[in-house]
Parts: sequence; C-alpha cells; structure tokens
Amino acid sequence: MKKWIVIIMLCALTMSGCASVGKEIHQSNVDQLQKGKTTKDQVTQMFGQPDTTYFDRDGRLVYTYSASKMSPSVYSFIPVVNLVHNEYKMKNQMLVVMFSKDGVVEEYSFTNPDKTISSGIVP
Repeated sequence: MKKWIVIIMLCALTMSGCASVGKEIHQSNVDQLQKGKTTKDQVTQMFGQPDTTYFDRDGRLVYTYSASKMSPSVYSFIPVVNLVHNEYKMKNQMLVVMFSKDGVVEEYSFTNPDKTISSGIVP
C-alpha cells in the first residue's frame, strides 16, 4: 500500500503545468516601433507599463519589458520515463527601448530566444 502512495505522489509531482512571468511581447508590436517617430506614450500603449525604467549615463530614458514562459514537454507526463529523461521548453523575451530627450524612440533591442532544459538520468 505504501508503495502505491509513493508512486501516486511521484506522478502528481511530475504533472506540473506551465509557469509564466510577465506579459508576452508580441513581435507584431515590436515591428511597429520606428526610430525617430514612435513616442513614449505610443510605446506604453503597445506594451503597457515597463517593468523597469532608468536613465542611462547620457541622460536618456530607458524602458525594459521582459517575459518568461516555461512549459513541460510530453516526457513530464509519462510516469517513470520522466525520471529517466525530462524536458522543459523555456522562452525568455526582453525588449529594451531607449528614448531621446524629446521622448521619441532612439534605439531598441528585442530578444526572443527559445531554450530546452533537460533533466533526469539521461538528460
């Protein structure tokens, strides 16, 4: 009986769902950014309030937006197999927008890499 309880508990622990932090940054919104044209208010309309704001050493305002999402693969839901091999898909997004002294986009950078994290006896 105790053996079955342990097996059920292990299965329940491995049946985890997605975890996400931040609001997803859509490429279509990033594509609308125009250096020298898009204003600070327009950026806030497209992406919401920034996660952080600061002034760089030249006195320019910088907004940063970030989002992360982690999803289990099919291996996570197969008892015993998930102990041998397990994978999680991770997506990290980062948007940095630098404004001129006039409040217009001067520069921006967007990264959107996907990463697979493996674990288990045979990662």
